[in-house]
Amino acid sequence: MTITDCSVYKNKNVGLETTSNACDVTLRRYRFYNGKYDDMKLAKCKAKIINFLIYNNDDHGILAGDSSDVTIKVCHSLINDNGDDGFILFDGTVKLTNCIITSNDDDGIQQQDGKLTHSYNLISRNGDGNLGSGTKASTAEICFDPKFVSSSDYHMQSS
Repeated sequence: MTITDCSVYKNKNVGLETTSNACDVTLRRYRFYNGKYDDMKLAKCKAKIINFLIYNNDDHGILAGDSSDVTIKVCHSLINDNGDDGFILFDGTVKLTNCIITSNDDDGIQQQDGKLTHSYNLISRNGDGNLGSGTKASTAEICFDPKFVSSSDYHMQSS
């Protein structure tokens, strides 16, 4: 299943949750914002998350892997200003590439268990650190202020 061009906001529970082994989903051009709990809670599925804006939520931006049956690819996405970790992996397999992960209250990327491959991400200004304990550094990550135009305009300043 492919879901494209949607917005989920002001959710009072999880914005998107997968719990079925039969789930194989591609999500493109989504906005998840101003949510109460985890914006995305992915378990027992295969998911591709492409060109996402996940911002200004009270809990994790993405929580992945309550089971080893999860395989996720996240690319070309912004995970910004969430109340906990930007991205947290508990179990499963995740590839995180070409994302901007910044200004989350806790860690930018946190790996508790599972297999995490991350590269070519901009990781910056996360409250408890860019990489949480247990998260190995990648050789292709960069850390600097992306200099967004404003807190609601995620274009980068020209200078």
